[in-house]
Amino acid sequence: MKKHICMTCSGKVEGFDSELSQKEFLISGMCQKCQDGIFGASEEDSEEICMISFG
Repeated sequence: MKKHICMTCSGKVEGFDSELSQKEFLISGMCQKCQDGIFGASEEDSEEICMISFG
């Protein structure tokens, strides 16, 4: 898996809405946008986004 590249859309991975989404990236290689498309974004995630970056 290439670092900071989504395995689904090949886009650049910038950050995540939650620690859970970041962990999912380590498992599946999907960026936040692709995760939202597959799993659906919760209303809470849409209203309050706490971006976790790679630093």
